[in-house]
Parts: sequence; C-alpha cells; structure tokens
Amino acid sequence: MNSPTVNEDQRLVHAESHHYLGYAEIQLRDEPSALRDLRESIRLDPSSGWTHELLGEIYHKRGRMKEAAQEMKAALKLDPTIEPARKVLMSIPENQRR
Repeated sequence: MNSPTVNEDQRLVHAESHHYLGYAEIQLRDEPSALRDLRESIRLDPSSGWTHELLGEIYHKRGRMKEAAQEMKAALKLDPTIEPARKVLMSIPENQRR
C-alpha cells in the first residue's frame, strides 16, 4: 500500500527510531553517531521537542552554546514542559545564546 498515511506513518517511525538510536548512543558516549541520528530524526520529524533537547545537550557539552540555545528554544517552543531544556538554556549566558 502506497497511501499518504502509510508514508507519513513510516516517516514518523523512522524519526522515532533515529531518536532512540541517538539516545542510546549518548549513553554509550558515541556523540558523533548520536549527532547524526538526532539530526536525522529532526529532519524526518521536526516537531519532537525531546529530540531537540537531546541535540542541544550534546551541543552544550561540546561548548557550542549558540547551537545549544537554538535547540533548547526549539524544544521549549514545541513542549514547554521539558525542564531539562529550560535548565540548560538558563545556564547559557545571554550573549552566547544569539
């Protein structure tokens, strides 16, 4: 079956798979792979606040404050209840968020 609904469902399943792969790779301290999978997840489904939060965590850990702030802002815009995103965003100096 090649209906728009099936294609959309497949895209979301692939996005979720990349999200969980990225999460597992973070736990395994494989940041390059985690970055790749989280970026792919966002490409497939940009509406996942938690995926933006995970990506922001990696950027923050790497000292890439502008990118970290952008991802945390995206996460909070999509889901204002993501407290880890709020905490990280508040830890970034204002002049490094732009």
